[in-house]
Amino acid sequence: MTYVGRYTAPAANEPGRQVDAEVFRIVIAHPVAPGAEIEEILWLDPSTPGAVKLAPLTRDNLLPLCS
Repeated sequence: MTYVGRYTAPAANEPGRQVDAEVFRIVIAHPVAPGAEIEEILWLDPSTPGAVKLAPLTRDNLLPLCS
């Protein structure tokens, strides 16, 4: 696990609230599947996410790290 950084962004579904995230990068060899509170997993190309509505933290801070 590698520490990437700390990011703050507006919360996706709570107007007036902020999300504060400590972000880490991991490499895994096993398949990823939704579970618990995670309802769906979607793989996308970070350089062309298309029409997928993403949370501000993901859109503005995390996807640019992948480019």
